[in-house]
Amino acid sequence: MKKEIVSVMMAACLFASLATGCGTANESETSSKSGSEAASVTSASEEAAGAVSKSGETTTDGERADLVLGATTGFFGAESLDVAYNWDGWIMSIYGISENLYRLDENIEPQPWIAESVETPDENTWVFTIRDGVTFSNGKTVDAKAVKACFERTYEKNERADSTLKIKSMEADGMKFTIVTPEPNPTLLNDLCDPLLGIYDATEEPDEELGVSCTGPYVATSFTAMTDVKMRANENYWGGAPKADTVELKIIDDQDALDMALANGEIDRTGNSKRSIKVHRYFEIYNRYRDDNKSKLFKLQSENRRTGRSGSTSGNQLLY
Repeated sequence: MKKEIVSVMMAACLFASLATGCGTANESETSSKSGSEAASVTSASEEAAGAVSKSGETTTDGERADLVLGATTGFFGAESLDVAYNWDGWIMSIYGISENLYRLDENIEPQPWIAESVETPDENTWVFTIRDGVTFSNGKTVDAKAVKACFERTYEKNERADSTLKIKSMEADGMKFTIVTPEPNPTLLNDLCDPLLGIYDATEEPDEELGVSCTGPYVATSFTAMTDVKMRANENYWGGAPKADTVELKIIDDQDALDMALANGEIDRTGNSKRSIKVHRYFEIYNRYRDDNKSKLFKLQSENRRTGRSGSTSGNQLLY
């Protein structure tokens, strides 16, 4: 179960912007509070999708993928394509397969994604409106009932879920998904950005090779654990078509071999980006900060409620 969280977080930002041909969701309509342990959701394929492919690797159809990326195990190495298994939700977020109710933007602030908005009738209750028109890659509609079933399975399968976000109860009514927490949690929106809480279809058993059906811009067509994944654009993606129709991600653990693969055109890009350093620093500081400074976050939340301001920017200033 031990993966280098630092490496995964750094990678999450890279793949996250690479396929930025996807349509834009409104990222301003949030009543977000501040800070928690989560990765930026922009997938690696989204960030790199503008790369021009070169001669070299081929897809399962015998043609080279539009975009071929290479990185070490910590960046691209998944044991499965099941969001709820181990740390694989983080890697699936990097792949561009899974998405969350909220995601972190370039300023590391939580923004609505699969959830369109949130209301907080009291300090323990969060009522999310699920975005219309979102479907899983298998074509099924994403509604509050589907989100609730997804969370229930994840909490059953992965003990980290409860430490990521403590939930007292959940309710589903049409497109309204309600979370009640056992105590006030000013970091809940950021907690929901954690890839472990990615949204997938929990009504179907995971495919032995290709895992669960998610909502992201890419769908796996071939997967070899800790080695290689091939993907195609998700034809049901709610956010519009990504720039690259096909993507391949290769694990090359030897740095010299990785550099050589880039130089000879076997891969188009490697798993590093300046933005990933920023996200890494955010979480490194936050992990030290959170437990010792909960009272400041609660005061910030109360002030934001009183003034009607979003708390995300102020919260990040606390962290930096």
